[in-house]
Amino acid sequence: MHEWRKDTANNGTSWLNMEVYRDSLYLDMIASTNYNVDLAVNTSPADMTKNYVFTYYVLIQKTDMNYVKFKMNIEVERPKSLEIIYQPDKADFRVREFGLDEEITLSVLSSPEDSLNLEHYNYFINGKDLNKYFFGGNDTHRDIKVSVLSFSGMEDFIEVIASTDKGCIARAEDNIIVNVPTPTVFTPDGDGVNDIFFGGEKFRNREFHLEIFNRWGNRLYFGESGWDGMYKGIEAPAGTYFYAIHLKQSDGTTKIVKGSVTLIRNRP
Repeated sequence: MHEWRKDTANNGTSWLNMEVYRDSLYLDMIASTNYNVDLAVNTSPADMTKNYVFTYYVLIQKTDMNYVKFKMNIEVERPKSLEIIYQPDKADFRVREFGLDEEITLSVLSSPEDSLNLEHYNYFINGKDLNKYFFGGNDTHRDIKVSVLSFSGMEDFIEVIASTDKGCIARAEDNIIVNVPTPTVFTPDGDGVNDIFFGGEKFRNREFHLEIFNRWGNRLYFGESGWDGMYKGIEAPAGTYFYAIHLKQSDGTTKIVKGSVTLIRNRP
C-alpha cells in the first residue's frame, strides 16, 4: 500500500486540495482529497511474472490560482516464490529416532532471481520467533539450526517470512510432526552434562509444566525449568522416577505425556 500524505509532500507546505489521476491529461481521476490518498494499485496486472511500474499524475491546488502538477512512479514487485527445506528430510521426522542434542535445519528455497532480492528471513514455530533465540534477532541468515527440543512432538506450524529491502514479502508455511525424544536417564552430578531432566527448554514452543514423582507417588518437583535431582534442598537418591509433562495445545486443551526416568549419580 502506498499513501501520499500532506505532511510528506511539498515539505509539509499546506494546500487546499489534491487530486490524483491515472493519465497525463488529468482526466481519469482516482481521488480528490485535502489530506491523503491511498495509492494502492486497484487493478492487478494479468502477468505477474515481472515487476510493474505504475505511474500517477498529481495535481495540487495550493491557492485559488496556484496549481502544481507532477508525475510519480510506484514500482510493484511480482510475488516471490518461497519453499521451506528441511535437513534431515521431512519424511523422516515421524519415524526417525532423534538424539537429545540433534538439530533440524530449516532453510528456504527460492528462484535465482528472487534469491538476489530477498535479504531478510524470519523463522517461526507456532508464532515463536526463532531468530530471537538463535540469532539474537538477526534476520540475514538463509537457514537456521533448531534444537529438536524446540518441537512439541505434536503438529507444529512452521512459517518463514522473507523480505526485500523495499519491504516486499514472500511467505512459506508448513505443518510438521517431529518425533521428539524424551530422556530416559539423567546424571545430576554437576559436570555440566545431562544435569537437568528436561532442562534448557527455553526454546520449547508450547507452554508446558513438568511433574516428578517418586515410586511412592510423592511429588518432588513441579515447574518449567527442569528437575535438577533435588528435593527440598537434598539430593534425591539414584533410582527410577516418574514424570508427567503437561503440554498446552493450540486449542487451549492440555495433553499429558507420562513416563519414567532413571537418575544416576556418577560421583562416589
